[in-house]
Amino acid sequence: MSLSAEVIRILGERATHQINFNLGRCRIDPPAFSRVQSMLRRYEIGVQTDPDLPDRARYDRNGPTLFLWSDADENQIRSDADSKALIVHECVHVITHSQASRAIDVVEDETVAFLAQTLYRLAIQGYTHQGSGERGGEYSRTIHHFRDRPTGRIFDAAQQIVFDHEMLDQTACTPLFDRDVERLREAIRAHPAYSTLAS
Repeated sequence: MSLSAEVIRILGERATHQINFNLGRCRIDPPAFSRVQSMLRRYEIGVQTDPDLPDRARYDRNGPTLFLWSDADENQIRSDADSKALIVHECVHVITHSQASRAIDVVEDETVAFLAQTLYRLAIQGYTHQGSGERGGEYSRTIHHFRDRPTGRIFDAAQQIVFDHEMLDQTACTPLFDRDVERLREAIRAHPAYSTLAS
């Protein structure tokens, strides 16, 4: 199986299809992920590794290409929930860029991508709002090493949105508004990777 085929497989998972929300001009839902799958199948988007990536993954809309970490392979990705969640994050950038009639703001783009990444990660662990005594369960422990770092604050804020709106228990699209995501946007703006890019 190729890297592209593995990304297509991830986008078809049940956990990915539990991501269903809209915020402003961005609608992140199963049909949107299916459109990305179709683009990958038609080779409209490339998938390749890049040894010079500053981060683990990046979507370049000019390619358009999804770049993954240098040692990415199908088996490693399939066995690592965080790698799959990161791929979902980058594929959300594909969705937002295809939906936007004008250039999308970096903070808006990252807000929906981090929220989708968090939803996927919680869904793959089998979390439901009703089914966990500890909010976030395993995912909270997974990101514990990020807890006092900027990335941890992003995931904490994203998880809180999921809990507040019971997003993994919904079958319909969850509408979100600016007031619902302000803490997440603040955490993104405060992150060194995004602070100089945020408009």
